[in-house]
Amino acid sequence: MFAFLPLIIFLALYLGSGIYFSFIGLGNPLHQISPLVCLLPALFFAVLFNKNKIQHSIDTLIKGMGNKTTLTVCLIFLFAGAFSTITESLGSINVITNTNSHYMANIWTIMEEKP
Repeated sequence: MFAFLPLIIFLALYLGSGIYFSFIGLGNPLHQISPLVCLLPALFFAVLFNKNKIQHSIDTLIKGMGNKTTLTVCLIFLFAGAFSTITESLGSINVITNTNSHYMANIWTIMEEKP
């Protein structure tokens, strides 16, 4: 039961803040607070309230963070965020959206004209 408490803490903080920001009327309520900010209290809770010694918990955490698969997922997460930020700052999202809507509108009108 206690193994799921860090996950419950993370979800409570992240979804709770999203619900709060939604109620006060801010746009993109889940983007107002970073998931990484909500992850830190859950991580501290997992380390501090573990039944093992704190040093053993920290060693286990660092060993798990050093796992090749875990680091790959972290890098994918970081690069996806960087790619999203760069494409948004360049304006390419608007260009692709406008281009697709223009061509899709033409395709739909051509398809509607055929008997």
